[in-house]
Amino acid sequence: VATRRDDAPVGIVTGGYGAQVLAPLLPTLTRHAGVPVRLVPVPNRFFGGNIAVTGLLTGNDVADALATQPPDHRYLLPDVVLSEDRFLDGQTLDDLPRAVEVVATDGASLVAALA
Repeated sequence: VATRRDDAPVGIVTGGYGAQVLAPLLPTLTRHAGVPVRLVPVPNRFFGGNIAVTGLLTGNDVADALATQPPDHRYLLPDVVLSEDRFLDGQTLDDLPRAVEVVATDGASLVAALA
């Protein structure tokens, strides 16, 4: 079980549309967190690559994106990608190659997770 490191850089896992919304906020989020904050945009290959909403991301697509990320960073995953602790493709958090912290999909919860 990975131990949360508050000094670790943070990756926010998101779909394409979420990345567009969050990208301009990264300097503010980084200042608030006190560590580098970046986006980990996940292409949605499950639906053919033309769906960009975060809520339709699958475990396999998230796993592929996380597999290329540094193992010692923190990763925040919005709760909207899960239903009864499963992704749309039936995968679970245990199937991901990196530990993630599930965060409610609202700005206040994101800011709280970064604090």
